[in-house]
Amino acid sequence: MSTIILPNTDLFCPGDFLIQIRGNILVNVSPMNGSTQTVEMPGDRIVFTLMYGPHHSSDIAALRAFWLRFRGQAHVLRLWNLAQPIPLGTLRGSPVLESAAVEGANSVVISGTGGSTLNVGDWIGITLSTSDLQTVEVVESSGTGTITVGINPPLRRSAADGATVVWQRPWVDCLLTSPPTIPHGKGSANQMGISDGFTIEAAEFVP
Repeated sequence: MSTIILPNTDLFCPGDFLIQIRGNILVNVSPMNGSTQTVEMPGDRIVFTLMYGPHHSSDIAALRAFWLRFRGQAHVLRLWNLAQPIPLGTLRGSPVLESAAVEGANSVVISGTGGSTLNVGDWIGITLSTSDLQTVEVVESSGTGTITVGINPPLRRSAADGATVVWQRPWVDCLLTSPPTIPHGKGSANQMGISDGFTIEAAEFVP
């Protein structure tokens, strides 16, 4: 299993894409009175949907070669928030965790350079104790330089004091949910085809 990074070129930029977080939630509904209980467990996953619009047959070959090489779930796709590759806040440089964070934590403290900030909606990657990177979204932020940050989803593993925080294209390693079908369009045999577009869905790979 290899990790393959989405090329950062116009051809591979989807016309539209969606991001959602699928919580690992157990829901029990009483058949007697309808009361509902939920249990939250570690293992939330980020899911991406990439929608490619029509392409000329001269472009579709490169797209086909890239996406079919995954052969379903044989390889890992590395993605990031394509609309926001860096924070809207001023956090840059080499930030780290100011203090350790436990599994399930929904807030962390980050030490950056003086004046560093994070905005609600920024994405950051936190290096876990397993050396994996977990990318999370900022839901609360206060302070400058030393920033207290509320995050979603919660940490699936603990993270050590001084762990690296990634702000530039914090990545999410994913598996495709199903093998894609790449259309070529009518007239493609004469190099005049226009594809109808296609969709890729990829769910976060949790090792």
